[in-house]
Amino acid sequence: ALINGGAAEIVPPYEVASTAQEFAQSLENLAPQGKLCFKPTVSIFGIGFRIITDETEKTGLDRLLSGDVTYISKTELATLMAEKPSFKPLMVMSYLADNERSIDCVAHEGKLVACVIRRKVAQGQVLEDNPLLVSYVRRLVEIFGLDNFFNAQFREKDGKYYLLEINPRMSGGTPGPSSATCTAIPWASRQVYTEIRLPRPEPAIACSALR
Repeated sequence: ALINGGAAEIVPPYEVASTAQEFAQSLENLAPQGKLCFKPTVSIFGIGFRIITDETEKTGLDRLLSGDVTYISKTELATLMAEKPSFKPLMVMSYLADNERSIDCVAHEGKLVACVIRRKVAQGQVLEDNPLLVSYVRRLVEIFGLDNFFNAQFREKDGKYYLLEINPRMSGGTPGPSSATCTAIPWASRQVYTEIRLPRPEPAIACSALR
């Protein structure tokens, strides 16, 4: 839908595999992308996500003893996949190593009403005014006809933004940024979906509007 809707630039390079042979072929096809990762096509909380690593970086024993469940080597994968002729579909894709952004939004009948962008950093989160990401979110709303609250997750690689997922709900981090900025997501939704008109909440900090 994204590609047909004219949003191919935010789709990261990926392939879907459900057999060891398909997975090996995907690794070969995507090798020019650099470091790769995979995750189940249906999952929650990052369950099943792994970054494929070289054995020289960390051995399987190193990961076992350190409790590392983020990385796995090609050799370990080949051994595990040999146990079954097929498995649930896995999305193999380029590993997006740079900053992640969580965008809290409200839409109405396929039109973006308001959004707040949070860039995740090691020390927490930073509010960001990013017109390009706002334009991408607006396009998502139009393509999928989104309505009311939703959250979009983007990750960056080589200066480009790629969509990770869209959640049809408010994120757990929505209240804080909404109360801190001039874009109050719950207030914006109430203005659209009810006849009760409330004054815009005063932001805790100054910011520029994201429209």
